[in-house]
Amino acid sequence: AALPFWRAARIWSISNVWRYVPGKVWQIGAMSAMAQRERVSPVAAAGSAILSTVLNIATGIALTLLLGWRFLDELNTRARPAAVALLVAAVAGLVAMPFVLPRLSSMAGRIAGRDVTISAPPRWAIAIATGGNILSWLLYGMAFLWLVRGLLGDVGGAAWQYIAVFTASYVVGYLFL
Repeated sequence: AALPFWRAARIWSISNVWRYVPGKVWQIGAMSAMAQRERVSPVAAAGSAILSTVLNIATGIALTLLLGWRFLDELNTRARPAAVALLVAAVAGLVAMPFVLPRLSSMAGRIAGRDVTISAPPRWAIAIATGGNILSWLLYGMAFLWLVRGLLGDVGGAAWQYIAVFTASYVVGYLFL
């Protein structure tokens, strides 16, 4: 499914407000309903929202682990092997996604009791979305650095530390709420 940029941005922006309603599913529902008004399949819109969330969390975890690599031994002596396993799983999942999603069609069809078609987004779209998410995490972390410096003055710490702390706290908060 495709929409002109400004219509898609409007749907994304308005439906994003619903993320603050407890339950975390309202944003996807709002996006699906608004997309349907634009004659876009609500399934495509929901799939897009779910895929965006998965990419966001996966890139956040990977970035946090990469930036915080030197401190993992302070957490636990087994933290580095676990971090490597998480990174390998995240990269493998991103690479396998275009191949796995279409195979989910048959499983979803059996569960729903009807024909379900799940097509994978093009690999270039996943690559662009992954890069966009990494850039977003970097910019959010820099904004956090500027907020801290604006409120408290220069309290030290490198930019990469602020990026890692902001990203880690967001991902942990998202996963536990």
